[in-house]
Amino acid sequence: MKKMIKLIALALVLTLSVVMLASCNAPNSNPEKAVAALEKNGYTAGHDESSISALFAGIDPKDVTDVVTAYKRVGINIDSITIIYFEDTDAAKDAWEEIKKEIEDEIDEDSGYVVEKSGKMIWFGTEDAVKAAK
Repeated sequence: MKKMIKLIALALVLTLSVVMLASCNAPNSNPEKAVAALEKNGYTAGHDESSISALFAGIDPKDVTDVVTAYKRVGINIDSITIIYFEDTDAAKDAWEEIKKEIEDEIDEDSGYVVEKSGKMIWFGTEDAVKAAK
């Protein structure tokens, strides 16, 4: 009986761990849903499927499928996020190092800004904006 309880407890812990990892701090993988979530949380948001935004960001637009940008004034600060969606994970991986280096060179470590990659997405912005884009 004690072994069974231990096994059930272990299974529960593993299940909860998987749920926590699956709900990592990443924006929505669907651009329209990310924009809707951001707008719902008070951000001015939009997306560009033409990849013109990618050109402005200095990214080769051939592998970019969408770029979401959003901002919200919070007191004297501005919360913002840019999410770049790529055709596939290889394209995101190829752009990752260059984007990460460029953004990290521009931001202060204590600014609350993050630069992250997950699957076919790369995003950079404030932690609050990332949470709002889920």
